[in-house]
Order: sequence, then C-alpha cells, then structure tokens
Amino acid sequence: MESTVETPMPMETDKASVPVVKEETIAQPDSAAVEIKEEPSAAKPAAEEKPTTKRKRQEDKSPAKKPAPKKTNNKRRIGSSSSDSSSSSSSDSSDSSSSDSSSSSSSDSSDSDSDDDKPIAKRKKAEPKKTPTKKTPTKKTPAKKKSEPTPKKEAAKKTPKKEPVKAAKESTPKKRSVKKEDGEAGTETPVKKKRGKQEEEEEQYKWWLESDKEDDSVKWTSLEHNGVLFPPAYEPHGVQLIYDGKPVKLPAEAEEMATYFSQYLETDHMKKPQFKKNFFKAFKDILSEKDKNNKISKFDLCDFSLIQKHLKDKKEERKNRTKEEKDKEKLEKEMITKKYGWAIVDGHKQKVGNYLVEPPGLFLGRGDHPKAGIPKRRLMPEDVTLNLSEGAKVPECPIAGHEWGGIVHNNNVGWLATWKDSIKPEAIKYVWLGANSRVKGKSDIKKFSTAQNLKKHIKEIRETYTKEMKDEDDKIKQRATALWIIDHLALRAGNEKDDESADTVGCCSLRVEHIKYYNVVKVDKQVFKNLKHFQKGKEPSDELFDQLSTNYVNAHLKGMMEGLTAKVFRTYNASITLEKELANMKMTDDMSVEEKMIMYNRANREKSVAKGHDAQMGKLDTVIKELEEQKKKLQAHLKAVKKGKIPEQPDEETEDGKKKKKMPDDPAKIEKQISLIDERIAKTEHKKTEKDDLKTVSLTTSKINYIDPRISVAWAKANDVPIDRIFNKTLRAKFPWAMDVDADWRF
Repeated sequence: MESTVETPMPMETDKASVPVVKEETIAQPDSAAVEIKEEPSAAKPAAEEKPTTKRKRQEDKSPAKKPAPKKTNNKRRIGSSSSDSSSSSSSDSSDSSSSDSSSSSSSDSSDSDSDDDKPIAKRKKAEPKKTPTKKTPTKKTPAKKKSEPTPKKEAAKKTPKKEPVKAAKESTPKKRSVKKEDGEAGTETPVKKKRGKQEEEEEQYKWWLESDKEDDSVKWTSLEHNGVLFPPAYEPHGVQLIYDGKPVKLPAEAEEMATYFSQYLETDHMKKPQFKKNFFKAFKDILSEKDKNNKISKFDLCDFSLIQKHLKDKKEERKNRTKEEKDKEKLEKEMITKKYGWAIVDGHKQKVGNYLVEPPGLFLGRGDHPKAGIPKRRLMPEDVTLNLSEGAKVPECPIAGHEWGGIVHNNNVGWLATWKDSIKPEAIKYVWLGANSRVKGKSDIKKFSTAQNLKKHIKEIRETYTKEMKDEDDKIKQRATALWIIDHLALRAGNEKDDESADTVGCCSLRVEHIKYYNVVKVDKQVFKNLKHFQKGKEPSDELFDQLSTNYVNAHLKGMMEGLTAKVFRTYNASITLEKELANMKMTDDMSVEEKMIMYNRANREKSVAKGHDAQMGKLDTVIKELEEQKKKLQAHLKAVKKGKIPEQPDEETEDGKKKKKMPDDPAKIEKQISLIDERIAKTEHKKTEKDDLKTVSLTTSKINYIDPRISVAWAKANDVPIDRIFNKTLRAKFPWAMDVDADWRF
C-alpha cells in the first residue's frame, strides 16, 4: 500500500492547483547509468592526432572517413530510468566516473589507459589485413575472426571500440547500435529510441531473478528520495455565506472549512445527520475563535449556495482552459513527478506510490462513521518523519521556515515517510514505494507463495476443524466454526473496534443480529447447528463468538502452518478455483483470441467472484420476495376492512422473540404502509441493479488482490493469448515477476 488517504475534491484557487518546483533530481549512482559519448567525426588527418589512446589507434586502421552529419546531441544514457537527459547536472563528470566503475562491462565505451599496451600491439599486427571495402556498417564480423588468429578476449575489446567510429560515419544515426550487457563479445542489439528510458530501466532491473539469500526482514541497504509534496496553501476567494437571508463575510479559516463542506451539498453525505452535525460543530468553533462577534448558531439558517456556485464556476473555467494552459500544467506535473515520484533503492531507480501528503478537507469515513464531517487539519513538515539510509542527503524542507518532524534510518520497513492521522492519532499513514517496486513485489510474491503452500496443508486443516466442530468445549467449537466461515465465506478474522470506528465486522466480531437464514449459501449442517447453539440466551447486539479474539484465532492459524492468516484462505480459494475452471475449459486450436477471452472471463466471473456475488444477489431477492408477501397481506387486509369485515389477527413473534405489530384497521394507514413497502421494493431493486453493475469491479479486485497472476499468465501463454488482453499496463507493471513464468506453471 501505498498510503491510502481520502482525498477530497481539489480546492480551486486563483493560481494553478499544482505547485511549481525547481527541476531537481536525485543524484544517480555510478552503477545505475553508463554514458556512451560518441566521438565526433575527425576533422583533421589521422597523422595529426596523438596515437596514445586505443580510440585514436583504431581510427588509423579504419577506412577513409567521410564527413559525418552534424549532430546536436551526441550522448546516450544506457540503463537510466530518467525521462530527460538533462536530469543530471554533472553529465560531463559522470563520463569519467562511469567508465572507471564499469571498466569490466561489455558495454563500456571508454577504458582506462593502464591496459592499452598489449591489446594495441596485437592490433597493429592485424592492420595490413584490413581493407576499406565496405562503406556501410555491419553488425557481425565473422570474416575478420577467420582471417585473424585473434583471441576471443581481444575481439571482445575490439568490437565495442570500433562501433563509435562506424556510428560517426553513418548517414542514419538512428540505427546506431550498442552491445548487450550480457558479456558476450560481438552480440549487439539496436537501441529503440521510441521506448522511454524509464521503461528500459524498469525492464532491465529484474529483481525477482536475483538470488534471495539476504535476510527477508531487510527491505533495502541504501535508500534516497526527495521527501514528500505538500498541498498548496489555501487562498481565500471572498465569496460570502448567507445566514438567515443576510450575507456574512467569513474569516479565512472558516471560509476554507465552508468551502470543503460546499463540495458535498449534492452528494449522499448530506443525508447523513452525523456528517452535518460534526461539520457544524467544528465550523462554529473556528468562528468563535476567529470572530467572537459572529451570530451564526443554527445550521438550518446557513446557505452555502453562493460558495457552491463559485466552485462550479471554477470547475467550468478549468474545463475551458486553453491548450497552452493545459500544456503548462502538464509540464509542471511532470517536473513534480520527476522530483518526488522516484527513489533510489540499492542503486536502482524505483517509483514512489503516492508522494502527496494527505490534504485538508472533511473526513468522510465508511458507512455511518461517527466521525464523518470532522475537518482534517492541514499537515506541515513537522508532522512528517522521513526514512532514509544513513549518509543519504536529507531532502530540503519544501515549506520555508519549517523543518521535518524527524529522520530515521530503518531498513526493516519499506515506507519512505509517515505521519499520524489528524482524525485518529493512533492510526499511522505512510508513503510507500510504488506497486511495481521490489519491496512491494517481494511482498506480493510472498503472499501468493504462502497461499500456494496452503495447498499442501488444506486437507489436514479442513479435517481438523470439521472434527473440532463437534467438540464438547464451546471455545474449541466456536474456533472450528469460525475457521469454516473464514475458509468458505472468505471473511476476515476481524479486529476489535472502538466506539468511534465504522461498524464493519469480521468473523470474530460477528453479532447475533448478523446471523439470518436466507437459504442462499450452502452451509454445513454442523455449522448451522453450531450457529443456532451460539445464539441461545443472547441479545441481538451480543457477540456470536464471545470466547474468541482475533489474536487467538491468528495464533491458532500460525500454529497450523507458517504464515497462515485468514486472508491466505481467500487467496488460496480464489486462485485454486480459477486454475481448476480454466483447466476444465474446452479450448480448441481454431478458437479466436476473442473466443478464448470469453472462456477466460467466464471462468473468472462465475467461479472466482460469483459465490460471494450470488449470495448478495440472492439475499436481495429474498428481501424483495418478503416485501411482496407483506404487501399482499396488507392489500387483502385493506380489502376486508373496506367491506367492514375486520379480520382477527393472531399474536406472532419475531425471530428475536419480540411481538410482531398488528396491521392497522384504518384504511388510510394501511394504504400508507403499502406505499412505504412499494418504496422499499423499488430501492432494493435499484440496489440489486447497482450490485450487478459492480460485478465487473469485483472481477478487477479479485485479479489484483486475491488471484495469483501467474495462473493467468501461464494460461495465456499456453493458449496463445496476448498478455495485454488479460492484464492492462498498470497490472503488468505491478506483477512484472509473474510475466516470466512458463506455460506449464501450476499453482
């Protein structure tokens, strides 16, 4: 993760929303980049040149030179992920340093003079045999090897030395080639200019092929980055609030808060009383602090429509920007990304996930969160702690007059920066490396490999908890039942939550009120029997598994298999199910790629996600059915009442033992109840449609989080399906380690 932060709609200001930063990049290590500097074509005869270096002596042996076309840029950076050749301010000095540090590399373009004597002497003996017969450059030199009894070591040195001379004579410099970094002499590949240098670096750094002997707890040995970016300061717009029909000029701090609130006037957040209550309390507090004479006391008398109109106007103005304005903003964003979007990890350039600290705004929360609507304060550098390697340059604080809150050197963690949440201080937020970084990639591999290992233990684990579901000890019986739910229904273990957290639950935090029988999920008979037993004598708000805790369940899981958690079951079940479904698909050689993709998506949709999705849809269908039955009863009751025949209604109890309310005898009240039921049916139908639309979103979520990507890659290779038909560019970058598996790989 990158840090997950809730980002409200960007504040509109008179200035560009993106701060301008100086062009500043992290210094590249010598091993991360090698510069090949092409020698310009010789303007003087060879006799006038000093025959002291290998380069010059080779030119004496070359055929007569033609004037080379004038070039404006004669440098090429190999292996750097920087998108701009100007990212290093000391390119001249890096030539010499890079040649020293990589003198043993086959792609080196300039060697030191200390080892010149012997190779040069050997080349002089071969000079009489060279004839300038060809004017076009050739990439292979088999004829020379046959005619000259030159050792392989000598040939390896000669080829890269002659290449820059040939490149200088070519009329089409775009075909210039460089030698592969595989150490094999004479093997060359053309450099594709269309590919960005960043992509080239990322492809070349295949960290997953490195030997993994180091301590798994050590995430890096060296780490450099440029810190984090802070949102621009708020600039007051001067638009007034209308209170009780009169305009009121707000202090800047109160205006900023009112502007955040105005962004949500036409959203569902306005339907949440707690959201409005929390906002207005904070709004009054800041008004009292900044303007003691203000008379704003009632929320219902506040009219934010003028501020809302201002925001809409600014949004429309932004849509109508000129091409020049858009290009300028794009360039500014690129400069920001160039500075903050990259880190140097163990000598390799890696993307940073989200380098922007959490901006101020209103906290939204999930569901009916008790803190929804509370303003998130603006974070400053003093709130942020940076993680760097010892000896690394500490980034300059981006806000004048401020300092970083702290600098740590902890290579057992993968985060770059951290701060405390302004709403819930015990919660910590982080800035992580990007999803395609080595640190994140290793974490993904470990997650899927642990799920793969569960395949060896799953039979024994299931046999154990099935047997323990009949145990006389209620704690063991609860634990076994909870494991069945975790395994088959993909619930998380669940964490204990305080009163100020959203009401979301996991297995251990299930309450009696959450257990309802809808007959849409097939449940083991013993599980159903146990659930009934655990509910006896409890109130709806009581915990179902009152003898379990998350820590207790997790400790038990780790005792069954190293690294086993509740999440591993979900990853295992999703992965193994997809692999089995793909294996059962009847594929033929005459199928088109489109037909194969239909089969793949069907397997993914119907098995990997459908179980949970169909359960939700079935639950909604049951709700609709119950409402329609209730409506029929009311309609029949209304018909009887209108005829003057009031039917007798027996006393009935609900599932929790409470008495059911009897239907009214007043026709108007009965009709009102029927109308309310119609509204509930309509809302449930809408929710059902919405759930069905979100099915595709669930597919993507499964593909990212729960299903081992190697399964899909192996299937695609075995069936000649392009990888990009299954994984988009973002996912291919997130799982580069999975793209190398063979077609016969199995989970």
